[in-house]
Amino acid sequence: MTNEKLERLKKVLSGTEFETEATSIYSALIPLKDIWEGVEYVECITDKAFNFKEGKIYRLAQGRDIDGIICIYNEGNTLSSVYIIYGNEPWFNPSTEEAYVNQLKAEAFEMYGDIQNLDRFEEPTSNIDTYRAVDNFVNPEWDYIKHDDELFFYSILLYKNGKWAKKLPKRIEVKFDGGNVPDQSFFFIYIGPAREKLKSIGYNETGEFLADQLEKYLNDEVD
Repeated sequence: MTNEKLERLKKVLSGTEFETEATSIYSALIPLKDIWEGVEYVECITDKAFNFKEGKIYRLAQGRDIDGIICIYNEGNTLSSVYIIYGNEPWFNPSTEEAYVNQLKAEAFEMYGDIQNLDRFEEPTSNIDTYRAVDNFVNPEWDYIKHDDELFFYSILLYKNGKWAKKLPKRIEVKFDGGNVPDQSFFFIYIGPAREKLKSIGYNETGEFLADQLEKYLNDEVD
């Protein structure tokens, strides 16, 4: 079969379940495609598969074996070996990384809603981080790291290997309004040497220091 005819045949079969393979100048072998070749994600299409939810997409840990078994990270992010088809009923269909990441994004929105400036999170790694809108130019809005199964929202690690970040209460902020410290608060310490010390340091500097310490105290950051 000439190259021209082979290309025409490939075009005709494009998008079907068949693939074209030249075997001689007179004929071409047209085998059925293996729809599982190279598949890394699967969608559960039944409510009968234990440890898996119908309509949800999962990561494969490895390809299927000759008996039609695939190894999947299940709901608890532990490995389960399960048949693609049980009896005559399919349990899973091939899916894609894009569909898996879109699923993670939807779950993130369901848990956190719109993430706002200064929202705080305890990440799956136990690190405490704060989302700051001013840093948006540094990182992409969404970033999925495939080999670590991590999903970032800008610099915030929201998801890692089946674990989600915990959204924390917003940090309490205390600001010194610039008033005269001795005239407005803590008057009981402003006598004798204490008053002179405050005057030498400066009332504004003292007020800002007190505000900073109160902020730490209210946010449970004082040992």
